Amino acid sequence: ALRVLHPFPTRRSSDLLSWLCCRTTVRMAALAGEMIGRALYHVDRRRPQVRVAIARAFPEYNEARVELTVRESYRHLGLCLMEIGRQPLITRADVADVIDNRQAARVKKALRAEGKGALIASGHMGNWEYCGAGLALAGLPEHSVAQPMNNRLVDEWLNAVREISGNHILPKKGALREGIRALRAN
Repeated sequence: ALRVLHPFPTRRSSDLLSWLCCRTTVRMAALAGEMIGRALYHVDRRRPQVRVAIARAFPEYNEARVELTVRESYRHLGLCLMEIGRQPLITRADVADVIDNRQAARVKKALRAEGKGALIASGHMGNWEYCGAGLALAGLPEHSVAQPMNNRLVDEWLNAVREISGNHILPKKGALREGIRALRAN
């Protein structure tokens, strides 16, 4: 069943993006994501900062390799944006194709053995949004701490997309108190 945030696009461009993403094929979404990433590479004013960060992280890279990594980072970001836009469509089977469910099974086993909650730290590797969706779709009650986006509309849309799979979002401010409450409630 198609699960979208709104059955028809609203005036908010973020809802329109999700609406469009959910009505295209995976392949078309990937191609669009690559184009978005290439466009972001050319218009993002922070690109010099990204270049410096990659050069610092990989001092063994020559200038050409740093530049290639910067371009690939933007391409990957575009792909992630389209995948996030399609997230209302994902199912447990879809997540199983891209996430190692053995890890979710280990987490479930550990939670059952202890009867308590657990803290899991992750980074922005691959499509990090799929991790939260994967845990929630695997039946693990999951709360994620998220830094609010600067754009309120994008923040509301992104959190709604995250929560559609059962993920609960804790704003960074106040996350410690809410996280402890969630652990105790488990």
